[in-house]
Amino acid sequence: KVYIIMNDLKTKFSNKISSSQIIEDPFDHLYIRDFFEDDFYNEIQENIPDIKSFDKILNTGTVSKNYSPERYIFSLQRDLDKIPKKQKDFWNQINNGFLSKEFWEATSSKFSETLKERFENLTKAEKEILGKTPKISCRTALIKDFTKYQLGAHTDSINKIFSFLFYLPSNNKIKDIGTSLYQPKEILDEKILTKHFTREETKELFQKVKTCEFNMNSVFVFARNNYSFHGVEEINIEQSERNLFLVNFYGSKN
Repeated sequence: KVYIIMNDLKTKFSNKISSSQIIEDPFDHLYIRDFFEDDFYNEIQENIPDIKSFDKILNTGTVSKNYSPERYIFSLQRDLDKIPKKQKDFWNQINNGFLSKEFWEATSSKFSETLKERFENLTKAEKEILGKTPKISCRTALIKDFTKYQLGAHTDSINKIFSFLFYLPSNNKIKDIGTSLYQPKEILDEKILTKHFTREETKELFQKVKTCEFNMNSVFVFARNNYSFHGVEEINIEQSERNLFLVNFYGSKN
């Protein structure tokens, strides 16, 4: 079934962002509980494709060779033809809500001060990739993490503008395996700000400030900058499947 008409999704998604409060420590972010209505969240659960439709992210050429081999991805731009029409229609409708002009405007308005500060202080590398007024694009994907998945501190790629990590568990048994936020113990050299740190380096160089719990129907949102260090600290001892939905906005030179 089609749950909500597209325009309604645009409005609901945008209003959730607009009505939420920025958390500043250790960098500007949102953590929103109950983002989707309960019935809609249940539909999302029912429409997550089987693992057979996912690709190991290491095989996609989008991450470094040091990335976790336990992460699988289903691109909601590239892979929709792999799944039945009913599922495809469902995810297309969600895509239309998040890829809408209204949702971009709500997000960029919420993080306006963060964006202003970043673009007034771009590094040389950022200027080469983004320019002064970057062209914005958006990619959405479903993620499955398995067994011993973990991720050291990193800020995300330079061309990232916003990142949304929607947590889609069926219960809260692995809530501790959420996204941990870090701050460096001392000022880092600009040359390593974009490095993907190992677990050992993360313990040595960073202080964990908090963990956004992997709770049902919650989302962690942040505007990428050179100090938006985050990762997954806890090892998945339960070896439970972690389902996520990602919405990522990128910038590139016009």
